[in-house]
Order: sequence, then structure tokens, then C-alpha cells
Amino acid sequence: AGEHGIGGDRGAGSEPGGHAGPRLFGLSFLAVEGSSESGGAGAPKGVSESLREAVERTFAATTEAGERAQELLDEVTRRGRGARETVSQRGQGAREAISQRGQEAQEASAGAAGKLVEAIEGMRVATRDELRLLEKQLAEVSARVDALETELRAR
Repeated sequence: AGEHGIGGDRGAGSEPGGHAGPRLFGLSFLAVEGSSESGGAGAPKGVSESLREAVERTFAATTEAGERAQELLDEVTRRGRGARETVSQRGQGAREAISQRGQEAQEASAGAAGKLVEAIEGMRVATRDELRLLEKQLAEVSARVDALETELRAR
């Protein structure tokens, strides 16, 4: 195995049928048909045929991997859209619930404010002028009571 082709003579050894050929990435390549090592016209495939088959297998594997990757990407995209719709629906529901609660709180607050205003108006403190008027009226009533009492005693 003194051949130095693709991969050199690394891993060269006996092939089935007694043929030796260079190895590349674990693949054995036999000499091209018709050469001195090939044994003539009925010999196994040549280097170019083996290389062509290896390249075809690589492309087939790459195509399968690409198709599987596309399927996975489509699945991730589908699930992502579903998740986005679910989150959007839940968000809409939460917005509606918060809005409803805010409206209820606003109505309750307005009702409480109205009751508070009524209570404060009911507890209104008298002004000075009103107190002076009351004192004057009380003095007049007191004078009338004194006059009535005096009249009753005289009888």
C-alpha cells in the first residue's frame, strides 16, 4: 500500500478480494478500474464511484436533516403562535376584569363621598351671628316667662 492519494496511506489495508486502497474518513477507496491495482475490467468500483456514492449519501442525509429541521421549526412556530394567542386572550380577560373592578371601586367611592358630604352638612357648626341671634331670642323668651310668672303670682 504505497499509494498516496486522498487520505494518504493511513488506514490502508486489505480489502475484500485482496485489493488495497487508501482510506478517507473511514471510507476505503479502491484504485480506478483499468489501473494496475484494479485487477482489470471486472474489479470492484473505483475511487471516483466510491466518492460519488459517499457524496450522494451525504447530500441525502443533509436533505433529511434539513427536512426534519424544517418540521421542527414549523412545530415551534405553531406552538409559539398558540402560546401568543393564549397569552393575548388571558391578557384581554385580565384587562376587562381590572377595568370592571376599577369601575366598581369608582362608583363605591362616589357613593361614600356623597354620604360623607351629607353627614358633614348635617353636623354643621353654628356661626357667631347665628349664636348671637339665638342668645337674643333666648333672652326674649326668658323675659316673657318672667312676665308670665309675675302675673300668676299677682292673682
